[in-house]
Amino acid sequence: KKSNGKDLYAKLGLVKGATSDEIEAAYHTLVLRFNNETEPQKYEKLRAAYDTLHDPEKKYYYDLPCMKFFGLCGKRQPDGGMTISTDN
Repeated sequence: KKSNGKDLYAKLGLVKGATSDEIEAAYHTLVLRFNNETEPQKYEKLRAAYDTLHDPEKKYYYDLPCMKFFGLCGKRQPDGGMTISTDN
């Protein structure tokens, strides 16, 4: 699976390490501005970020440092797979 290299915390206007309460509050604030009917693409990105960061297991794997190889960043996933991106 290849990542698009975007910071999920930044999509919600947060910094890495934000608490579950901060993630939830930021998401609910943003979906009031960017709802599924008026801005479906923005809403989907917000929803995807929230789905990952709000779930403790997914957040754990997302927050793991990347493993460098061949100039790419690899991160383990809950299903045992790996996400590869060009992020540092």
